[in-house]
Amino acid sequence: MSRESARAAALALVLSATGGVGAAPEPACPGDGGVAQQVESLRQEFRQAMAAQERRLRELEDAIKRLAPPESRAEAARPASVPPPPPTAPPPSRASLSVCAQGCDARDLQSAVRQVAPGGEIRVAAETHGDCAVIDKPLVLKGLRGADGRRAHLAGGVCMGKAPLVTAATGIVIEGFEITGAEVEDGNGACVRLDPGTRDLTIRDIHCHVVQDGLLGQVGGRLTVEDSTFIGDRGGQTHGKFGHGFYLWGDAALIRRTRILSIQHQGHTLKTGLGQLTVEDSVLAALDGHNSRAIDAYGGGNLVVRRSVIQQGPHSDNNDMIGLGLEPGRMLAGGHSLTLEDNWVVFDAGGRWRKLLLRGRELGPIALVGNRLVGVDAPGLDTIREIGDHWFDDRQKAGLPPFDGSLESLPKPGGAL
Repeated sequence: MSRESARAAALALVLSATGGVGAAPEPACPGDGGVAQQVESLRQEFRQAMAAQERRLRELEDAIKRLAPPESRAEAARPASVPPPPPTAPPPSRASLSVCAQGCDARDLQSAVRQVAPGGEIRVAAETHGDCAVIDKPLVLKGLRGADGRRAHLAGGVCMGKAPLVTAATGIVIEGFEITGAEVEDGNGACVRLDPGTRDLTIRDIHCHVVQDGLLGQVGGRLTVEDSTFIGDRGGQTHGKFGHGFYLWGDAALIRRTRILSIQHQGHTLKTGLGQLTVEDSVLAALDGHNSRAIDAYGGGNLVVRRSVIQQGPHSDNNDMIGLGLEPGRMLAGGHSLTLEDNWVVFDAGGRWRKLLLRGRELGPIALVGNRLVGVDAPGLDTIREIGDHWFDDRQKAGLPPFDGSLESLPKPGGAL
């Protein structure tokens, strides 16, 4: 038998002895004394290879254990008879919480929002707070007033790159705060940002100023804003692009006893894509700001303004007060109408040519009832129904003081002087 045949036969014997498969091509020759020695040598090689493989497997298992996180190693080491510990329970919700720098239930707004029960109340001390909060449950967030009249003041904190207060739930009430410094890189820093999920939000007694936008976002259900003041970055203190007083879209809003003033950067005092908007006993005034329009209903909708003051100033960018349906690609489904009733409408830009009340598309009925229009040259649209309006060429003829850029030089809401 040749040496090659003998080696093959020996390998077959080793494989057979160690559980391998296959047969030798021919049986070993009993007279060949070298075969037994080769078989033993191959067996030794095979045992060494198997031992090396076992060591390698153990090294790999140890390496995997070292890479696992501590909790996984602890879980693996725990005897099967010992159950894992229960998950840590969240802190119990509370119906009422206080927020202040020291001595209250929480030191920041977001912690208070996490801890308060749905429908509960958070009371914020009359201090300056540099934080912010995302409100994702129904609650009342109330800023307290100090004995000296000082408000709870949210100053400069911004959540999610949007606003000091971001809403995303049904039934939120926000009241009593001063809010300033809402400035973000994209130019849309708002006092309150309405994220998707916001529904039936109430904003009351808010003083918002030195911001890029007052209110911004999508309205679900009905938004109510009352007894509040929103002032743009008067004097150019922020760096917005098109900062609007309010920029809202969605379902419906009621704005009453509220002032939106001095909008800059060619933004609109009130930009609306709401299906229904009612403004009562309020002031929408450019003053000495550099706004665009007083109201821009870019997609139409149903708009009612009554017992209010609408003013364009000497630096307003447009020569029309109200725009209707000027963005055809964003037209709202449903009905369209405009009613202006018992308002002061004042255009303080004496040298401007052709100052118009309205510009845009006549999408539905337009009614002007009992308004006082000062310095406005023409309605601007043809199919307008007028009842009892009074048109004045200038402030003097209307019995108003000269315009000095201040709110005090405007008439009061309510229709009368």
